Amino acid sequence: MKNMPKKPVLNKEGWTKISEEWGRVMSPDRPSRYEIEIYEDYIQKIVNKSKKKVRALILGATPELRDLLAKYDIDVTIVDINSDMINAMSQLLEYSNGQEKVVVSNWLEIPLKSDSFDVVLCDHGVCHIPFEKWEAFFAEQARLLKKGGHLIKNIVTLEQNETRDVQDMVDTFKNNVFTREDKNYYYWSCIIGLADFEGKKHLKNFQDFDDQLEAFFTKKVITKKQFEFLKTFWCGFRATFPPKEVVDSVVSKSFVIKSIRSSSANRALTCYKIYFGQAKK
Repeated sequence: MKNMPKKPVLNKEGWTKISEEWGRVMSPDRPSRYEIEIYEDYIQKIVNKSKKKVRALILGATPELRDLLAKYDIDVTIVDINSDMINAMSQLLEYSNGQEKVVVSNWLEIPLKSDSFDVVLCDHGVCHIPFEKWEAFFAEQARLLKKGGHLIKNIVTLEQNETRDVQDMVDTFKNNVFTREDKNYYYWSCIIGLADFEGKKHLKNFQDFDDQLEAFFTKKVITKKQFEFLKTFWCGFRATFPPKEVVDSVVSKSFVIKSIRSSSANRALTCYKIYFGQAKK
C-alpha cells in the first residue's frame, strides 16, 4: 500500500506522532491499570523504607508513570532524547505538580551526577536500544543510583512457546470473533516470532509484520478494513526482544534481580515482564 512508510519512524517526528495518538493506544503498548498496580506496589515499598524524600529517574516520558510518582510526592527527573515528545506527553498528565526536572539526552550518556537517585523506572524503553549496547544501558542506570537504589523496568522477552506467524493470526481472525485484546495478543506473538532483522541479534522489524499482512490483503484473503484493524500501530519500528535468559544475564551484570512479574493485562501473554532489581554497589 502506497501510504505505508517503509523506513523506521523511531525519530523525533515519529515519537511526536505517537504522543499525539496516545489516547487510542491500548495495553500492552502503554501501561495498563494492572501494570501500574505492579509499579505502585514496588514504589510503596521504596517510599516506606526511605527516611528522606525519594528521588526518581524516569527514562522516557510515559504519563502513567509520572502520574504515579506525583501521587507519592516523589522528586522526579525525566530523561528523553525528544523534547517534543516530553512536551506532548506532559499535556496528558493528571497529577503533575509542575516540579519535574527535564533532561534532554540519550540514555547511554546521561549528564547527571552518579549516586543521585533512589529508583529508576522505564516502560519498554530498553527495546529501542541495540542489543550490543544493553550492558552499557543498564550500567549507566546503576551509576546514577544511590547505594541500595532500585530498578523498575518493563521489558519484553521473547517467549518461544508464545510465538505465532501471520498466517495463524489471519486464520484465527477470519474464523472467530476477534476483539482488540485478541488482536494485541496475536500481533505481539507474531512480532516476537519474526526472524532477526538483517541478522542483527534479537532485532525485530515491525515493518516485516505489516508487509506479510499486506500480502494477505493483496491476495484478497482479508479486506482493507480488516487489514487496517490488524496492522501494527508501530509501523516501521525496529525493536530488540531477547529471550528471558539473555535479558536476565545482561540485567544481572549491574543489578541483583529481586523479582520478575508478568505484566500484561492479557494474562495469556507473558512476554511482558516488570523487573525489580537493586544496583550492585
